[in-house]
Amino acid sequence: MFVSHRTFVSLFVVLIATSCSNAGRSLDGSLGVVEVIETPPPIALEPTPLPVAEPLPPLFLYDQPLPLPARHTVHVRFEPSNVRTLDEVQSVEIDVDVEGGAYGERTINAVFVSPAGFAWEKQLTLIDAKPGVMQHAHFTLPVAATFIADQKLAGAWQVTTLDDGVEQASATFALEE
Repeated sequence: MFVSHRTFVSLFVVLIATSCSNAGRSLDGSLGVVEVIETPPPIALEPTPLPVAEPLPPLFLYDQPLPLPARHTVHVRFEPSNVRTLDEVQSVEIDVDVEGGAYGERTINAVFVSPAGFAWEKQLTLIDAKPGVMQHAHFTLPVAATFIADQKLAGAWQVTTLDDGVEQASATFALEE
């Protein structure tokens, strides 16, 4: 049996066309045709934010009452006590009464400001604060035989106290010429 080339090509094209048109459309053992549905591309969804619950306020439990705010009282006196002139004053004594503030060891500073408005000297002392106990800090500004007396730095001086770096109180005093 001889099949011409043209007939062979025609049969081949028909066979391929019928197999392509029915591919994936019929199921074995079924009588009907199953239609293939292509899956659509995924739809991008905006993420749904989860509801945020309001945070609960912190619950603080204290085994002792909170300390009162720090309060300083500054007392200035001259040594000797009855003089005010640069030639006679040996030193200026600063006493600070410290009430309240954080418990435990704290830094108390005294900053002396000259009559020209410049920070002249800064001094430091430590206190150990306990609940209900007033603490005392003492500072001394030497005057006799210092640059203050030599340069006649008379006028209104100021001393400012700081409690752990926070300004608390100020006082002024005058050295006379």
